[in-house]
Amino acid sequence: MGERIDIGKWYNSAVSQFQEFFVNSVTNLVIQIILMGWVAFASYVAKFKRGLQIHCWFMRAAVVLLIATILLVMLPSFIAYSRVGFRLTLFYSVMYVHVAMGLLVVGTWIYINLALAGIIKMKRRLVVPMRLVAGLWVVSLVTGLFMYIYVRI
Repeated sequence: MGERIDIGKWYNSAVSQFQEFFVNSVTNLVIQIILMGWVAFASYVAKFKRGLQIHCWFMRAAVVLLIATILLVMLPSFIAYSRVGFRLTLFYSVMYVHVAMGLLVVGTWIYINLALAGIIKMKRRLVVPMRLVAGLWVVSLVTGLFMYIYVRI
């Protein structure tokens, strides 16, 4: 029989090593800004170049990187802040909005991809949820930027 693996311990160890690689939140912020530029370019390709397939692949790559940064960088920070309990301060309120927007972005992205794959039937065009996700992603980036500035000041 093999040795039991403590998932929590393994996750904390992996995250710790990954955070050392990322050094600090500045790198994550830069990644998020680059991702937003990547998304803007993908939107340009879809709208003006009629390259929906290229747009889809660009978006999939962007969201995979987003999910990786959420799991390896943002989630540990959220857990650390959450350990103090529920607080209704400006910072924590913005943090809760940031988390909610991020979850909506990822959830809606999954929905859009399932619809594009034909797994879920859509009665309307996908442009509405795509634009919704774009707006939510911007709100999430702005609230994340606010939290970064707030903690640094």
